[in-house]
Amino acid sequence: MKRESFQGVLLGIVIMCAVFAFITVAWAGLSSTLSISGTASVAAQSWKVGFGTANNSVLSSAGNVMPTVTPAGATIGPVSPGIAITSTTFGSTSTPPTLATFSTPGQKVEYTWYTVNEGTFAAKATEQHNFLSTVNATTGSNVEIECTVDDENYSGAYDDTAAQAFCDSYVKALLTINDNTYVSGDFNSSSNITIAKPNGTPTYATNKLTIEYLNTITDSNLPPAQIKIELAEAIQITYTQA
Repeated sequence: MKRESFQGVLLGIVIMCAVFAFITVAWAGLSSTLSISGTASVAAQSWKVGFGTANNSVLSSAGNVMPTVTPAGATIGPVSPGIAITSTTFGSTSTPPTLATFSTPGQKVEYTWYTVNEGTFAAKATEQHNFLSTVNATTGSNVEIECTVDDENYSGAYDDTAAQAFCDSYVKALLTINDNTYVSGDFNSSSNITIAKPNGTPTYATNKLTIEYLNTITDSNLPPAQIKIELAEAIQITYTQA
């Protein structure tokens, strides 16, 4: 009896093992293993926006800009080599350069240089400094100028206030970017100045600074003393990623 009982237990164990093995195989036959893999990268990028004397490259060293003068051939601009320029400055902020010396109404100087984008992002102008809030309706100026009597030998009543009034009526100071006249509000609106993202070739905006002695003046308003004309402060434009 004991022998038969032992054989029964053994048979039961064998049957249970067989059933367990069957269940395991069946479960394996109804399972899946899923794998997820992948890669990501960040491409080489650069931010390079600055001034250039040509429209295809940011200056790597200091250069100079000579003006176009009107009437042609008149000696009213700076003596050669012109106004100094670097990748971030036109002229000197510590010692403002003489942009013109006028002797006759109707004379004009115009300086041309470029803001070049050699990077990998589009750039937009978002801040400005020394642009007027509106264009001067009398002269067409969009940047602020300061005028003072600059004549040590003059002793009359004509003073700095009169000199400033003269400039506000007869001297035009205009900065254009791609032939567009901007004022301070434009830099904080939806019409921000944008230099497109380069696609293998640098992109650029053309800057022109014009100083003109308007020929609308009458003989009764001619200044009795020499007047010094300066940009009130350095014109500054900040470009950020568009």
